[in-house]
Amino acid sequence: MFLKTPDDIELEKLIDTQKTVLEKTFQNNYITQQSTLEILMKSIEHCDFNNFSESRLIWNFASYINIISFDLKTIGENLFFQKNEWSKRYFARQSALLIYEAINDIFEMTGKELRRVISLFSVSEALSNELKAIIKNLNEYKITYFDFLKEIRHNCIAHRDKDSIEQIRIIASVKWNNAIEFTSKFDNILMDLGKFSQRLINISLEESKELKK
Repeated sequence: MFLKTPDDIELEKLIDTQKTVLEKTFQNNYITQQSTLEILMKSIEHCDFNNFSESRLIWNFASYINIISFDLKTIGENLFFQKNEWSKRYFARQSALLIYEAINDIFEMTGKELRRVISLFSVSEALSNELKAIIKNLNEYKITYFDFLKEIRHNCIAHRDKDSIEQIRIIASVKWNNAIEFTSKFDNILMDLGKFSQRLINISLEESKELKK
């Protein structure tokens, strides 16, 4: 039912040779992201306690990106190391679902309100240009992958086509190497958003009028 492509076979060999390094990278990422998430949660709670609405918007955005990245890396680790073809496609579908939902959320969360807060800072132009470049990459990603992600999400993971043959057709169409590709490329966008949100946090800590009251 699920035949390995030549690209799948080559990728499997490559991952096997790098497995120890990759596993350590995943574990280090987990430690970093968990500690970061704890800081972000405490900062959001601090904003809530002091009614710092603009700062909360920034910290919440950073936290959202961290959570999505954390989840995607958890899925990605399983996607990378599975040997069973059904398991590979299961985690590929989980990745497609997460990414599909996150794309829509990120466009919404980087909209008018965040841009208004960015405009308050002395380096607003540089921040705005950085964000525009990331959103441009996200748009290009969406053009390439969104329809395929949508088909997976609507028919065989978030919702299920009641025609089991149609479900299997879609699941079988998910090539493992392509799943790693669309997962890794989205993770790169999340890393750019993470770096951007950290810069935004650093600047807000220096310049936010809320914090100087």
